[in-house]
Amino acid sequence: MKKQISYKDISEMAGVSISTISRYYNNGYVSKKTKEKIESVVKQHRYYPNHGARMIRGKDHSVFVIMPEWEQNVSLAITSGIVQACKKNGRRVNTTYTGVSTEEYIETIRYILSWRPTSIVVFVANYDIKLFDFLKDIDDVSIVVFGHEVPGLNWIKVDEKKGFEEVTLKFIREVQDKSKILFLADKKINSQQMQERYEGFVKSCEASNVEYIRKEVNTKDGNDLNSIIRFIRAEGISNVVCSSHEIYIVLANLAGNSLRLTDIGYKSIYDYIKHYKAKVFIDYPLIGVEIEKMILLNNVDGITQEKKIKARII
Repeated sequence: MKKQISYKDISEMAGVSISTISRYYNNGYVSKKTKEKIESVVKQHRYYPNHGARMIRGKDHSVFVIMPEWEQNVSLAITSGIVQACKKNGRRVNTTYTGVSTEEYIETIRYILSWRPTSIVVFVANYDIKLFDFLKDIDDVSIVVFGHEVPGLNWIKVDEKKGFEEVTLKFIREVQDKSKILFLADKKINSQQMQERYEGFVKSCEASNVEYIRKEVNTKDGNDLNSIIRFIRAEGISNVVCSSHEIYIVLANLAGNSLRLTDIGYKSIYDYIKHYKAKVFIDYPLIGVEIEKMILLNNVDGITQEKKIKARII
């Protein structure tokens, strides 16, 4: 990232005094016209105030985690692993939530940079080139992106294509028939993630010479769910590979024992019920531990870390 400009630089470019800049950043009175001048300079030069310098000298060695608002349990479970790993090494973890747009992510990251961090972990649902290019321009900070392969950045993700290939193969062996299998896609999952899951499913179906079909559903829409249940009954389908844990829960409760299902995710109460025929088990806290290791290695040798996590099939 380019060298930070100072209060003095901003005052000269905006044509105001340094004391005015200080009032602006400390919530003092500044006229609307003057604010607009300052904000124009700040936006152009990507300035962020150094909050960390107000407290201590040097860098903050905590791990800063950024995740979108209303995040699912996945990010929280992974963060719990980061917390446990950091605790052993005497480091703290600070979690910050952000809106989902690129601009909101960038503004949140700029704020975190004001604390002079050494490590940032970013959870982002969709592949965001503009955001990733912004991250690549940041120097002297170990940044790890979860869920996407991003050349030039440290990244970690679950090998979901392989996971669904293996769970589908186990499922076919468990049900011991060649009847049609429905792949039920969760509409809320991003397209890239869903494509990987579906490709793994298709690979095993075709290798096993099993007929398959794909449908999509919104688990928050009652009409959509009822429509899918009617379709399953009308087609006489009994084998379903669930693309998400939410779909598994819905079908397990609505259809009971009439369907043979797969599940995906971390530990849940349904593991004790054992209603599913096979499950893609993902140890999310362990991924958090791996992220902390990646941060340490990157801090030491500066080498970009890339890692695919293999899911376990149960």
